[in-house]
Amino acid sequence: MHVLWFFVLLQTIFAINVDSRYHQLRHSFSPPYVRGDSSILYWSASGSTLINDEYISLTRAERSQKGQLWNTRRVESKDWEVTMRFVVGSSSSWGADGLAIWYTKERPNEGSVFGSEDRWQGLGVMFDTFDNDQAGENPAIYAVMNDGQTTYDASLDGKHKLFAHCVLNFRTSNYEPNSHKYPSQLRLSYFDGVLHLEVDSRGDHNWENCFSASVTIETGGYFGITAATGGVTDNHEIVSFNTFTYDSPDTVYTVPSQPQRVEVADPVPEKEIERKPSNLAKSLPGVDAFMKDVESRQVQFSVALTTRFHELGSKMSEMDKLTNNALREVSTAVLDLNDKIEVSQKNIDVLKADLDSLSAVVLSLSKTLEIVQKYAQDAAQVTETHYRLNIEKSGEHDSLVESHSWGFWIFFIIFQLFFWINLLWGRSVVEKRRRFD
Repeated sequence: MHVLWFFVLLQTIFAINVDSRYHQLRHSFSPPYVRGDSSILYWSASGSTLINDEYISLTRAERSQKGQLWNTRRVESKDWEVTMRFVVGSSSSWGADGLAIWYTKERPNEGSVFGSEDRWQGLGVMFDTFDNDQAGENPAIYAVMNDGQTTYDASLDGKHKLFAHCVLNFRTSNYEPNSHKYPSQLRLSYFDGVLHLEVDSRGDHNWENCFSASVTIETGGYFGITAATGGVTDNHEIVSFNTFTYDSPDTVYTVPSQPQRVEVADPVPEKEIERKPSNLAKSLPGVDAFMKDVESRQVQFSVALTTRFHELGSKMSEMDKLTNNALREVSTAVLDLNDKIEVSQKNIDVLKADLDSLSAVVLSLSKTLEIVQKYAQDAAQVTETHYRLNIEKSGEHDSLVESHSWGFWIFFIIFQLFFWINLLWGRSVVEKRRRFD
C-alpha cells in the first residue's frame, strides 16, 4: 500500500514538473548563441555591447561605457521566471557602476540609469556595485518600480523608490575576462503577485534568498539587461538568460473581436480553475526539496553540456589553426618552387642565347677558315711560282728567305683573326649575363 502511494506521489510530482513551467526560447539565450544579422536571435544589442562566442560583454573594465541588450518580443504571460548566469568584476578590489535587469512597457534608449533611460515604466532590478551615498551597503541589489514620471536618484542608490532590496556581494575581484568557470547565477520569478530573487554569487549552487515582495507588474513587457561604468570600472558579462512561464508556450493574451458563447455542461468551480500546480506542489511534503534537487541536476547537466560544447569548439579552433598553418606552408613552398622554376627558365634562356651566339661565332669562324685556307692555297701557288722564278734567276738562298717571309705573314693573319673573334664573343657573353643579373 505504501509503495502504491509512493508511485502515485512520484507521478503527481512529475506531472507537476512537466505542466508547471515552459521554456520560452524567444525570450532566452545561451551559448552557443543563435545569431541574427548583427545580434542574437530575438535580441537587440547596442552601445558598448560585444557578442563573443561564449559570453556577451555589456562593458569592459574601461571608463564611461554603456551597453544594452533588449528582447525584441513582448512576454505575454502573467507569471514568469528568469535565470541568468553572469559575471561582474575586474582585477581591482572595487568597481562600478553595475548592471540592471528590466521588465518594461517599452524598450528605453541609452541613458544614465545603469546604461538605460531614466523615467522608465515598469520594473528595474539593480545590481549596484558603487557606494554613492557612502552608507557602506554596497554591493547591493534592489528592485524599483517606476511609472514613467519619476526621476531616478543615483546619489541615494535608488533608495527613495525601492520596494525590496538586500546587501549581497555578487562581485568578483581579481577577475580576468573570458574566465567563466564559475559565473554567478540568479533566479528572478514573478508569481501570484510576488517578486522573488535568489542569488548564487559564487556559482557553487549555494543559493541565498535576496528578497520576496508583493508588487503589481503589468503583462506584456520587454526583458532587457544593461550595464554601465563611470570613473571606476568593471567587466559586466552575461553568459546565459533563460525565461520560463507557467502558461502554455502558445498562450497569447488577446481580446476576441466579437463575443463568443461557450456552453459548459458541468462547469468547474472557479477556485479549482485558478489553482496553480505550484501551489499543489507546495502542499505535498518533501516536494520542494525534490524540485530543488531536480533543478540542481538540470543546471549541472546544462553546465556539463555547455562545457562539452566549449571543448568541441576549442578542438575545432585548434584544427582550424593546424589546417591554416599547413595551407600556409604548402602555399609558401609552391611560391618558392615557382620562383626557382622562373629562375631556371631564365638561366635556360640565357644559355640558349649563348649557344646561339657560339654557333654563330663557330659558323663565322668556319667561313673565315675557308677564306684563309683559300688565301693560303693561293699564296702557296704564288710562292711556288715565285720560288721557281727565283731559282732560275738568282739562286736557292734568296728564294727560301722569301718563302719564309710569306709563311710568317699568313700565320700572323690567322692568329689575329682568332684573337679578335674570341675577344668579341667573350664580351657579348659577359654583357648578356650582366643585363640578366
